[in-house]
Order: sequence, then C-alpha cells, then structure tokens
Amino acid sequence: MNTEHHKEIAQKILAYCGEEVLAVETTIRSDLGVTLINFRLTDGKKFIYNQGEALRAFNTVIRSIVEKNVGTLKETAWLIDINNFYFHYIEDIQQGTRHIIEKVKKTGKPHDLPPQNPFDRRIVHHTVQSDGHVISTSEGEGFERHIVISLKESGE
Repeated sequence: MNTEHHKEIAQKILAYCGEEVLAVETTIRSDLGVTLINFRLTDGKKFIYNQGEALRAFNTVIRSIVEKNVGTLKETAWLIDINNFYFHYIEDIQQGTRHIIEKVKKTGKPHDLPPQNPFDRRIVHHTVQSDGHVISTSEGEGFERHIVISLKESGE
C-alpha cells in the first residue's frame, strides 16, 4: 500500500498546527487488515485527548483529502496514529476481549458488549477468532450495533 499521500498531507496539517514531527513509522497489522502510520510528535496531546476524538476527526480529514486528490483507495485500511495512541488502543481492546472470552468460557454464558464503532468491532471479531472455543456475532443496527461473545456449539 502506498501511504506517501497520507504521510505528506498529515505532515502538512501537523506543521500547520505547530506540531514537530520527530519520526514517522509504518506498522502493518495484517491480523486486522490495517496499516498504522504513526507520527511521533514532541507533544500531540491535542490529538489524543478525550479517547482520541480529535485523532479520529484528523483521520477523517486526511481520508477526505486523499480521496479527493487520488481517488478512493480500495487497498488495506489505514489509520494515522499519533504517538502510538491507536497501537495501544488496539492492544487495550484485544486485552479486554481476551478477558471477556475467559469469562464466557468459565461461566458458559454469552456476554453482550456495549455498542461499538466498526473498527472496534473488527478488533473484537479478530481477537475472538483466535480462540477456538468462542464465537462473536454482531447484533443491532446503526449506533446500537454491538457484539455478543458466546461459546461455540460442539458442532461449530
């Protein structure tokens, strides 16, 4: 995946915001089908406050600019990351999911997760797939869409 357009646009916006870029690192998370383009900044707090709300908006802006300039990219998904926020965010979701998996295996009872955005659900589904004893299903519509983790039936 060519991420040069993403990097260039993000760097221009970051410079405009007065952020100093110390390094740019690309991490391919093939397990999730996403490429993380991490910008290490001297500060970056304004992008990652409130659980990354501004960073999600920043990604939306970058995506819109790239699509306008080079068209829709149908390759691997990508995310602009700041100071490894998304890297740790993904790890936290995976760790929480593994905890719920163990609870479901111990109790035998399904567990409904709260509604999540599509990216977070993708992380949960991929984490559940790595365990052969449980399954995950998405239920609900729109903002109410959530995942239920349950034990696999003996024939699954």
